[in-house]
Amino acid sequence: MRIDDIECFRILAETLNYTNAADRLYLTPSSLTRTIQQMEAELGFQLFDRSRRSVSLTAAGQSFYLNSEGILDSYYAAVEKARYAQEGFSGIIRLAVNVYFVNSFVYALLNDYQTEHPDILVRVSGSNTERMIYDLNTGAIDCAICTGRPADRDIERIVLRKYRDCAVFSPRHPLAQREEVAFAELKQERFVVIARSLARRGYEQIRARARDAGFDASVEENASSVAHLLSIVATGRYVTLLSDNYRSLAAGRLKFVPLADKGTVELSFLWNRNCVNPCVPIFADYIRKNCKHKASDSEQSN
Repeated sequence: MRIDDIECFRILAETLNYTNAADRLYLTPSSLTRTIQQMEAELGFQLFDRSRRSVSLTAAGQSFYLNSEGILDSYYAAVEKARYAQEGFSGIIRLAVNVYFVNSFVYALLNDYQTEHPDILVRVSGSNTERMIYDLNTGAIDCAICTGRPADRDIERIVLRKYRDCAVFSPRHPLAQREEVAFAELKQERFVVIARSLARRGYEQIRARARDAGFDASVEENASSVAHLLSIVATGRYVTLLSDNYRSLAAGRLKFVPLADKGTVELSFLWNRNCVNPCVPIFADYIRKNCKHKASDSEQSN
């Protein structure tokens, strides 16, 4: 039985006249008669009592009429929701964020997007950049907010913000009051980094910068989180490199001194151009249109 058949039945039940019902349905009376007969054969009971002069509903027909409106309402609601999902305005977005990168404007961006699109569930997971790129290519996630510049041509990118790379010192460190510091000036320092297994970039960045400056960096301590990292720096025995978006976490107790080479870290929204989730292009368009003023709002609140 088709939805159209139920529509035909309901129009006939309301008019109790084959000619009038057929006119409303743009059918011939004989075609409507066949539709009702096929329905009755499929259902196994009679819907209408027919005579030469009148048409009336049977008890079964009356019951079916009273309950069939809910069937139609549910069907059309389901079709509308499916169409909404197909167009990307309903569904689930699997978003990964970097567990070692903090930015308050991302929180505002996600909150405002979720408020404007309540039928889309943004399911957030935490990861590191290397794992995110892998998951984007395998389809394990739909999109990501992370640092780095992936080489994969299938990865689309919107740069959200750029941050200065900084050396982080305890307040009493001799370099703590400088406006900028050259990496070569850190030759005698002992470094602490996030464990390489958790965040490879920090470790490799220090090693690479040291080589460029003509020395081997002494990486002596590993931390399990940014809070742990900053706590070790606070002892005054070690220094580290972080971008300046972490400055607020130190609550003014540590000194973030920009590196003289003007190095930057880019925070980006990434997705795979082959992603089949129709919600992702809409999410990307929203971010493209809103990321600048969200970032500005965040700076003012800080």
